[in-house]
Amino acid sequence: MLARKLLAEGTQGMAELGLTVWAANNAQEAFFVEMLAGDAGRAASTLRESYATFERMGERSFLSTIAGFLAQALYAQADYDGAERFSRASEAAAAADDVLSQVLWRSVRAKVKARQGHIAQAETLAREAVGIAEATDLLNTQGDALSDLAEVLVVGGQADEAAAVLEAAADRFERKGNLASLESAVRAAQELRTLA
Repeated sequence: MLARKLLAEGTQGMAELGLTVWAANNAQEAFFVEMLAGDAGRAASTLRESYATFERMGERSFLSTIAGFLAQALYAQADYDGAERFSRASEAAAAADDVLSQVLWRSVRAKVKARQGHIAQAETLAREAVGIAEATDLLNTQGDALSDLAEVLVVGGQADEAAAVLEAAADRFERKGNLASLESAVRAAQELRTLA
């Protein structure tokens, strides 16, 4: 896949220049590439390396976001304990004004709590994440947070509301021009509408 190849070349180039922080932070882009390719395991592996690098350096601002993405990749592999652990690492390292990290740890923790049967707590966390994202102009983050809220709603047996939330996510992805996520959100909403 071209995206994977280009990202690897860019990361290697940064590492060769001694730009260790930026090379490790490329794991954020690798997360999106691998998740869109359907390879959560590869995403998690790259993120673990990045997390270990930042942990060794004592770097916390990038670490909080990497931990949040790692939690999402682990959740996608049904490793709910690992997802919760890294959502807590993200929360602990995140600055109050770090919007992406604040959204990530809440969104993934919400999905884990839903899987554990704590639906009310899960929905509260997911709606907090959406609220934080909606206060920004980060359309992809808004769409992702809405998609995570939809998953919580599905687990809680609210398929009709989840479909409406996915349609809102699709709107964000369309406005951003994120065609892959748009297609996924539209398809998921249609499937839920069929079931309802």
